[in-house]
Formats: sequence, C-alpha cells, structure tokens
Amino acid sequence: MSILSPGEWLFRGKMTRRQSTRQLASLVLRFFIVVAAWCGSSQILAQESAEGISNLHYLADESPLDAEQVMASGQWTALPGQSVNFGFDERWFWFRFDLAGGNETQILQLKYPLLDQVTLYLYRRNNLDGQQDQDRQQDLLLHSETLGFDRPFGERKVEDTLLAFQLPPNLHADYALLQVHTNSSVQVSLSLKSLSDYWRGRLPEIAAETAFHAILWAMLAYNLMIFGLTRHPSFLLYCLSIAATSFMMATLNGWTFRLLWPDTPAINDLAIIAGITATEVFASLFGIYVLRLNVLLPAFYRLFLVYIAAALLSGAVSPLLPYSVVAQFQIALGFAMALTATIAGLRLLHSRDVLLYFIALSCLLAGMLILILRSSGLVPVNAFTIHAAEAGYLLQVIFLGLSIGERHLKERRARLAAQDVIIAMQRETNEALEHKVRERTADLQRANRRLHEESTTDALTQVRNRRHFDQQIEVLCQAAARSQQSVALLLIDIDHFKQVNDTWGHQNGDIVLRRVAEVLDQNLDNKHQRLFRYGGEEFAVLLENTSQNAALALAETLRQQVAAMRIRIAGEVLKTTISTGVAAMVPEQNDSPAELCHVADQALYRAKNSGRNRVMA
Repeated sequence: MSILSPGEWLFRGKMTRRQSTRQLASLVLRFFIVVAAWCGSSQILAQESAEGISNLHYLADESPLDAEQVMASGQWTALPGQSVNFGFDERWFWFRFDLAGGNETQILQLKYPLLDQVTLYLYRRNNLDGQQDQDRQQDLLLHSETLGFDRPFGERKVEDTLLAFQLPPNLHADYALLQVHTNSSVQVSLSLKSLSDYWRGRLPEIAAETAFHAILWAMLAYNLMIFGLTRHPSFLLYCLSIAATSFMMATLNGWTFRLLWPDTPAINDLAIIAGITATEVFASLFGIYVLRLNVLLPAFYRLFLVYIAAALLSGAVSPLLPYSVVAQFQIALGFAMALTATIAGLRLLHSRDVLLYFIALSCLLAGMLILILRSSGLVPVNAFTIHAAEAGYLLQVIFLGLSIGERHLKERRARLAAQDVIIAMQRETNEALEHKVRERTADLQRANRRLHEESTTDALTQVRNRRHFDQQIEVLCQAAARSQQSVALLLIDIDHFKQVNDTWGHQNGDIVLRRVAEVLDQNLDNKHQRLFRYGGEEFAVLLENTSQNAALALAETLRQQVAAMRIRIAGEVLKTTISTGVAAMVPEQNDSPAELCHVADQALYRAKNSGRNRVMA
C-alpha cells in the first residue's frame, strides 16, 4: 500500500497551477470568512453579562487621579458587557462596576496578562437609596490591592499568569473601582467567580496553553533530530523559528515571568520585544530559504532583508524607546512580513510544498490581523480574540512542517507503514550520499575518458595520434602472436604536401590534412581497421587479422578515393594524391612491432621513388 505525502493527502491528484490557485483561494477565503464570523459573533459574546458584575462604567484622564477625585467626577461613560479594548493608550483608566456579594472567596479576573499596573478598590455604600456619584466619597473603602506585569509575581495572591484579585470572604462589597495604567494595549475583560469555579474554568485554558507549547516543542525535537541526520539548513531554521515562537507566546501569556524571572518584572517588556524580534527574523530567514527568494524573486529577497534589518534594529533600540512604540512597530512589521511572504508564495505557487507554505502564512496572517485589531482596540477582548494569534501561529507551525515534509518526501512514494522515521531519514541520507558518490564517480570517469581522448587524439584531424599508434601496434602484435594471425600496416604519405603549404599556406594545408583524414576514415570499418596520424603529412592504418593481399586491396581503394577527392581553395579546385607502403606479417612472440613499421616504411619509400600516387608492398 502506498503512503501519501502530506501534500498529496491534502490535495489529491495532479493539479495545474490554475487549479492549485483556485483550490487555495477557496480554502483561504473560507478561512477568513470563518474568522470574520467569529470576530462578529465575539462582539455579541463580549456584551453578555457576566455573573457577579454589572453596571460597568469607565473614565480616562491624562493624569493619575486618585480614587476620591474619580468618585466625584461626573465624566463616567457606561459600557455594554464586561469587556473593553482601547488599544495602545497611555492615559489613566478607571473602571467602576457593581458587585454581587457572596460569603465565599471570590476571584476577580482580568483576561489580559500584560497590564503594567492595576489597582482594585472595594467599597460598601453608606446610603443605598438614591445615592449620586458625588455622594460616593462618603462610601466605606473595604479593601485595596495592586497587581501588574511590572510588579513582582510574588505579590499575587492568586498564582496565575493572568491578573486576578482574590476578594476576601464575607467582605460584602457593593461596588469596585479599578485603576489601570499600562504601556501595552489597554484590554480589560472582567469576570467574577468563586474560587472553585475560577480554577474549574482556568485549568482547561492552562491545559490548552500547555498543549500548544508541547506541540511546538515536540515538532522542535523531531525536526532537530532530522537536522542532526540530514544537516539540511531548512530544518535548523525551522527549529529556530519554532523556539522563537514558543518563547514569544510564553512571554505574551506571562509564563516566562512566572517561571523564569518572577522577581524581576523589568525584564518582561524586553523579553517580549526579543521574542517578537527573534520570531520575525528566523521566520523570514526560513521563508527566504524555502521559497529561494534570492534566485526566484530577488526583489522580495531584498525586501525581506530590509524587514530583517528593521526588526533587529528595533529590537536593539527597544531599551531606549517606549515599549508601546516598539511593540506597535514590530506588530505592524510582523503583519507586513506575513503579508509579503503570502504574496511571494502566491507568485511561486507551482507545487504542493509552496501551497502548504502559503496556507501556513495565511493562517499566521489571520492570527496577526486579529492581534493587531485587538491591540488597536478595534475588536473586543474575549477567548477567541485572545487566542487567535496563538491559533494562527500553531496552524502556521503545523503547515510549515507539512510543507517541509512535502518538499523532502515527495520523491519517495512507497514505504512500509511500520518503518521507523529515523531509519527512513537515515536511509534517505545514505541514498543521497550514494547518489553523490555515483555522480562524482561518473564525473571522474567522464573526465578520465575526456583526458584519455585528448591525449590519444590528434587535435587537427581528430583521428588517433602517434602515441596511441605506438600503444595499439604493441597490443595488436602481441594478440596476433598468440593467435598466429596476420597483422598488416599501411603507411600513407600525402604527395607533394610541402608544395601545398608553400603555395596555398599552412591554413589551407591543414584543410587538406583534415579532408584526407576524413576520406581515409570514411573507408575504414573502425573496428578492425584503425586510422592514425603518424606524423606531419603521414597517416598509418592498422589492420587486424588481414593478409597482405587484402591490405593491398584496401590500400588501393584508399588511394583511388583520395585521388577522386576535390578541395576548393580560394576559388580554385585542388587535387591531391597519396603514396602507400604496405607490410603484413604473422608475428612471433619475440618479434618487435618496429620490424613491421620498418618494412612498411621501406615499401612507402619505394612507392614515392616510383612516381608517387601508388601502392607498394
């Protein structure tokens, strides 16, 4: 049974680029429709009344008013529901809301963990009937407490990453004032629950956050192991991107503050910026490598280098600038990176791995869009908008993993289902190494053959040279001596070749040499009859298992073919002839090839002295 690769499981069958684009556009459109629907429904959910809290009002001022001043103010504005989002706003905010008292311990929760300073004041009314705002100054202050992201974690009575106040039992407070001041986004989502109900609802959220990081670190360990086996840079960049994402989300959710530096809250803002910077840099480097932007889209490659430089620069200067400025810049930069990577993926949408990469960036883009809208105060604070970026990052990591898997496994179509992943990757690595060895060996063999050809071939006539002739006549004579077969040699000289050079020049003389070599080679069978350039205007033909009469007949044929040849030079027709000496013998074991060459040379000498253009033996 064949096992589908990740891309084939999601997109089965062959697809053209247009079909891939249509299918992807449909998926992304549906995804954004669902996101928009959830965001719309979240507004309604945010406006539902939470048990124990009612009559929520707020007041904002540029200066830090005290509780008595805000109690006397008439500038309160009513809010629907128990959630409000003002985005990045450095004003001092006050919230006033009524409480439904109870005898048991209650927890007042704020779902956003990054509020720098939150102070709670609990009051009991002195005059319950017809009390006006200005009369609240006479109400009894029962309890006050300050928590925040810039205060030591140990000050919290409720050991949770979210900001939560534990209201003393039997306090019977009628209403509360809440002062909020922060450099981060002003997001307030209030809920009042009993201690047991609070943890009953909070534990599944903690489990979900733990599962999120567990998935990331499991994928990190798996891909780190694959990188150790393959040393492929994409796996290393992917691992760094996962680690940076996990650190960033843990910091944004308050986990690093609780677990790593609970007594040093000054690190929090720097850690958030460092996490965002690392995530943007490593995710961009991974995208550049996966999409090969430096080769396929140089303009996008240069743009991403600018993005990376901007992220590093903003991270480096973050201790010198207000946190809100750097945070908003990096959030916008991250959105621009995701959008640019999505467009680049769409431009290169030609394979399933790029398709999966595009889907991953679309998920990230949707999550970051909601994060920006929430940070800017354009959408309410609720469970969906709080965890949308987290979900987007998780989907991005999953689809990026599928993209890498598709890219590296699409050429392997069939495996046994019980194969261990490590063994499979090791075998793939070994096959790649063996393939490289075979390629290197083949290249070396081809190079050796080329070198051998060049060392044994005459550069001008492209026939074998004198060096190869000396080697072959030795081998041929030894083989003939063992089999007691005749071996023959033709020594051929172009008649009056010196006159050709003197009359027509050496370049035209080279043309004559090449044409004569072509005619001779065309009339040999090249298996048992081999042509060599013997030197200057002389050629030699070695004939295997050939008698003297057969050699004479072949020599005469060659002479006639050359004599019939016409060469056009400078508008004139040039004729040329050859003289040939023939020798044949059945060599003995101790006979030297030089004897055969000497006999053929003597025959050639007689042919030239007898008037040329003839064959002598």
